[in-house]
Order: sequence, then structure tokens, then C-alpha cells
Amino acid sequence: MRVAIIGSGVVGATAAFYLNQNNIEVDLYDDNHLGGTKAAVGIICPWVSQRRNMTWYTLVEEGAKFYQQLVQDLNLDSFITRNGAIIINEQNHDKLLKLAIKRSQNNPIMGEVKEITKTNKLPDEFKFNKAIEIPGAFRVDGKSLVEALTQNIHTIPKTVTLLKLQEKGKYDAIIIATGARIPETLEGLDYTYDLSPQKGTLLEVDYPSNNFAIAMPKGEIDLLFKEDQLVIGATHINKFQSTNFDESEANYLIKEAQKHIHLPSSKYQYRIGLRSQNSKHQPFYGLLHPYNNVYIAGGLGSSGLTSGPIIGYRIAQHLLSKKPFNQAYSPNAFIKPPSIL
Repeated sequence: MRVAIIGSGVVGATAAFYLNQNNIEVDLYDDNHLGGTKAAVGIICPWVSQRRNMTWYTLVEEGAKFYQQLVQDLNLDSFITRNGAIIINEQNHDKLLKLAIKRSQNNPIMGEVKEITKTNKLPDEFKFNKAIEIPGAFRVDGKSLVEALTQNIHTIPKTVTLLKLQEKGKYDAIIIATGARIPETLEGLDYTYDLSPQKGTLLEVDYPSNNFAIAMPKGEIDLLFKEDQLVIGATHINKFQSTNFDESEANYLIKEAQKHIHLPSSKYQYRIGLRSQNSKHQPFYGLLHPYNNVYIAGGLGSSGLTSGPIIGYRIAQHLLSKKPFNQAYSPNAFIKPPSIL
């Protein structure tokens, strides 16, 4: 079997890794432009989400657990920082605490959920009255994860479309994992989409040597510490004029961070990527109608590093063993060809 994968984000890279592990010939196409995964530093802590979409929650819960298998199969965990998370949301504190304790019963990787009023796992200046500590939460560097997954994969650095690959006629299966750029990958095929891109920017600033936990205060941004660095992010821009760096977005992140912590330096580096989202905020994966050998995944939004690996794994397992897909995540609701409009 020979498989083409378009997109080396977390879904495509994970699928490539597991197919390669099973001696399947893989060509991985990626033009390294505005990938969501490589620009992301993800927080794996889905258990305090208040979203009512249980189809989504089931997937991210399973995705968080899947990292145990992924680390074992890779024999590597350098892309993970395991310092736990501190959730600060006084308005919803009691509700979130109750929810986290309940979910910890089915998720032992969370560790012992605790209410805290002080901690040495955040800088002394980080003031709060009460918070929730989830010691099993962790952060994942998307770029490092993708590099680990694809180090032995034949990667072709070019932009391709489904039509172009089909013209070559040399693949038994094609996996499309181009996220926000799915419409570009399906160019010329007249699909109708419930898809939209979201621009995300995060900042990396120097910070004194530390081993702090992830800080998750109420609001849009989170603060992720690692060694001599602090990551601030990320933005969620639905309407944007350009995918280039926007200083106003960086200033917004800095301003929000300074509500909680002093930044010792005004110098920063940035990452920019595009997320894939839809009106239902629902990840999808499976066969692309009407093909019987073309698979597609998308809609992961800002939780892509939580759900992406298990989606890539499930697509690979389907190809290897014909394990059926869960139709709750079918792409058909989001990508429709003219014949079924």
C-alpha cells in the first residue's frame, strides 16, 4: 500500500508515523505555510471545559489519555512539559472544582485535583484568592511533536491538491489534513464548506529560570512556563485582513499577560498559524464523500493538540485494519459535494 498525506500538522504527522511503523509507504506533502500545529503550544487539560458538546468532550478526553500510548510508541517525550495547571476563575470556581473532581474519577492521569489558596508552582507575584490545581495537566510544543513524528517520513515540501495527486494515480489512499486550508486542497472540486480559518498568534518571551505550572486565568490567554521562557497566548481572530504579524495583536497579548505577571523583557518572538473551525465547533474525520479511498480531517479549533493525535491514529488504524469510523465525527456535515447539496 502506498499512501499520500497532505499536511504535516498533528493529524497528518501522527497518521504518517503509525502507517510508517507498520511498513506502509508514505509520502507526506507540506509547504510549511501557516500550519496550526507548528505555531502552537498546546495545553492538555480538557477536563475543566464547560462546553455542552459531549461529542467534542469525549474526543478530547480520549485524546488526552492517548498521549500515554503516543509517548510509549515514540519512545520520546521531549515535546511534553509536565508541570500541571492552575485554573483561576473565581466567578466559576466552585462549579469548575466540582466538575474537575467528578471527571478525575474516570481520568486518573489528572492526578489529585485540589483547591488551593497559595502555591509555589506560580511566581510569587501571581496573586489569586483561590484556584484549582490539576497536577496531571501538561503542555505540548506542536513543532517539536511534529518533528518527532516525521523524522523518518518521506516529506515532500510542495503545495499539492487532491486533483493533482489523483492525476498521478500512484496512491492507494490519500489523507487530507490541511486544516484551515482544506478548500485550497480541494480546489476545482466545487465542494461547499462549513469551514472558516481562525488566526492564532502567540508570543515567546525570556523569563528567569523556572519550573512553574501552566497558569489558566479567566479570559482568552494562558501563561505557559518552561525553563527560561514564558509563552503567552494565544489570540483567536476570526476576521483578519492578513496572516502577517500584527503588532496590535502582540500588544494585546502583552497587556493581558501584565494583568497577572511582570514581564522582565519587552523582547519577544512570535508564532502565527491558522486553525480550522466550523459553526458547530466540532472536529471531523473520515471518508470524503463520494470517494472510497480519500480521507479528511479538520475542524479541530484551538484544541487541536489534544484531539489531533488520536484522530491521526484512528485514520491510520482504519487503513491498517478497516476499523470503522465513529459516524458522530463524519465530515459529511461540513464538506458537501454538489451531488448532495
